[in-house]
Parts: sequence; structure tokens; C-alpha cells
Amino acid sequence: MIAIKHRVLKLLIATTVIQSLTLQNATAEACTKPPVAKGTWVSCVASGVAIAQKNGKYGLVDRRGKTVADYQYDYIGKFQDGFAIVTKEGKWGLVDPTGKHKIPLEYDDVWAFEDGFARVYKDGKMGVINKSNELVVPMVYEIIGSFNSGLAIVIKNDKFGYINQYNKAITPLIFDRGSKFDNGFAFVKKSEKWGVIDTQGTLVVPYIYDDIESISSEKTSAFIIEKDGMYGLMDRQRKVILPAKYEWFHFDYDAELASIKNDDGKGAINRQGVVVEPIYDRIYIRDNMIIAKLDDKYGIFDSKGKLLFPFEYDEYGYLKKGLGYLKQDEKVGLINNKGKQLTPIIFDELSVIRGMEDSYIEAKVGDKYGFVNDQGKTVIEVKYERWKAYQLKDAHQNNDKNNK
Repeated sequence: MIAIKHRVLKLLIATTVIQSLTLQNATAEACTKPPVAKGTWVSCVASGVAIAQKNGKYGLVDRRGKTVADYQYDYIGKFQDGFAIVTKEGKWGLVDPTGKHKIPLEYDDVWAFEDGFARVYKDGKMGVINKSNELVVPMVYEIIGSFNSGLAIVIKNDKFGYINQYNKAITPLIFDRGSKFDNGFAFVKKSEKWGVIDTQGTLVVPYIYDDIESISSEKTSAFIIEKDGMYGLMDRQRKVILPAKYEWFHFDYDAELASIKNDDGKGAINRQGVVVEPIYDRIYIRDNMIIAKLDDKYGIFDSKGKLLFPFEYDEYGYLKKGLGYLKQDEKVGLINNKGKQLTPIIFDELSVIRGMEDSYIEAKVGDKYGFVNDQGKTVIEVKYERWKAYQLKDAHQNNDKNNK
């Protein structure tokens, strides 16, 4: 637990450094830079002032370039909630747009103000101050996390609990681990099991899970839950949408589909639950299509579980992004990832030969060759020896380029 605590503290401090080293920037269209002396760097104006750097030190200037805060700081962060973090000789504080030290340079670390409160760190302890530099949460915690929904996780003597910005305890310091509040809930660990509490500190999901892992993406978020070596899904409202009765699964980065497996077979899920029931012999995901095998026949579902191609094909093959083929009675035909059959199933082979950017797909029937394009249209009729088909293909491509 001590190692975990130190990693959390390191992350918190790293976050502050990033905040503090971030300069005030705006888009090029909205950026106004004050006039300053040659050799002085200056940022865009924000909150009525701009950050300036001269001889390795930072200060503040107004819109006319007049010095508001002397060039004495090792760095100045962007203004947030009316204040900017400043650091000098290893000490941290905050200034307002007039350059006044509203929060003196007396802390070993500070965080930006949010909703009128800021976390501070000194002599190995953390607390929370208001804009008058009054401690509203005393410096008694090893770690205070960021406030979400007005609540923050705190660590003291290797135990976790939750407080609000006025130091009211939402829970006692009784947890072995905990997460920040998200969407009104937080995960907590006690006696080697995880559960869920709400913003009142009430246990809304009992301590029954061995682990809970976030699988958030750009579009959605959910949580993988583990219980007795089996896995399931929980949504952001902490509702179980997939019971923990499947073998381990994972979502690739930002992928919306994953395959699942249990004693009944294999299936597919998205972040909202099951889309293809686990009853198949084989499942794999290609371009948001779900390819399934049952009794030696293949069928294809879309990402919502709608059957696009029935289970009457002998094989599915991947050609390149967005394109594949289906095989039936020793013949193959081209399909796309929208569930559309682009050619009849009449070829002996379909293959991509020359790089993924090439829109020509080699087609073979017997000992004759030709080419179809990504839309399934025949561009070189399948009736040539292979070398001749390639000559015609190259001539066709050159002709297309010359006509552009």
C-alpha cells in the first residue's frame, strides 16, 4: 500500500507540474500579444494579462506590455478560477492578474483553484485552502485527490476515505483502496473485495468483486468486473449489464466490440452488453463486423447483432480494411464491411497483391486472371494470363492518372 500511495502522490505532483508549466495559449485567430522588448518571449493575453519570459525568468505584463509582476518566477501557469500558479526557488503559490501574491510562496506544491478551493502540499501533508489562504481542510492527509462532484478521496495512515471541500467526512477512513467519484459513484475496496458507494457514502454495490477496471473510450465508458475468475461488464450507472460469468476478455483501444466465451460457446459484446449470444464455435471481429462459425458454416453480424449473411458459407477471408470474401462450394465473392455483397461468388481466388493502398484486387478463375476494384466492379476482365493481366492493370492505372 505504501508503494501505491507513493505512486499516487507522484502522479498528483506530476499533474501539478504539467498544469504549472502550461502557458496561456489561445488559437491563432484569438491571440493578442502585448508589445515587449526585443528578446522577451510573451504569451497571448488571457485574464487581461500575458505571461512573459526574460533572461530565464517569468513575469506578467498587461495588454500594453507594462510589467504587472516582476520577472522573478521560475515558471507561471495559466490563469484558472482567477489565479495562476507560480513557483520560485522550489516554493509554490498563486497570484491574481494584478500580480499580487494572494497565496504566498510557502507551499511545497499547489494545485489550481477549482470552484474557489485549491489543494496544497507542505511538509509531507496535504490540505485544502480557500481564496483567502484559509485552511478549510487541515494539513493532515498524505494525499487528497481532485474534487469531483464536490468530493475527494483522501489517504491517511494507509487508509482511504472521502471528504467534501469543507472537510465533512462522507465516509470514514476505512477502505484499502478507492477511486475518484465519477457520475455520482466511486469504487472502494475492503477486505480484498471491491464494491460501489454513492455520494452519500452509502454502499450501493456490495463487496463482491475481485477487481474492477475502466474501459473508457472516446464515445462510451464501462467497467470490466471480475468475480471468482470470471468477467462481466458494469455501466457508468454501476448497473451490471453482463454478469461475471465469462472468460477473460478485453476491448482493443477505442474498439466498440469484443469477443466473449463461456461453457456455452463464443459470442460478442459492446460496451452496452451482449450483441451476439455466446453459442458459436468461433467468433472474431473485423472492421466492426462479427464473423461467427457454427457447425462448420460461417455467418456475419453487424456491430449491433443484426445478421448480414446467413450461416451458409464455408469460409470468410479478410482482404484489407473494409473488404473480405465469402467462400461457398469452392468459389469466393467480394463483400464489404457494410454487409453488402459486391460480386457474385464466382472466383477461385481473390487476393490483395500490391500494398494496402492499391484499390485493385486480383481475381482468378481457373488459370486466368483479372482485376476488380474496391466496389466489386470488373476493371480487367478475368481472361488473361497473369503477366498480361498486370500489364493491362498498370496501363489502366496510368490512363486514369493521365485523365485526372
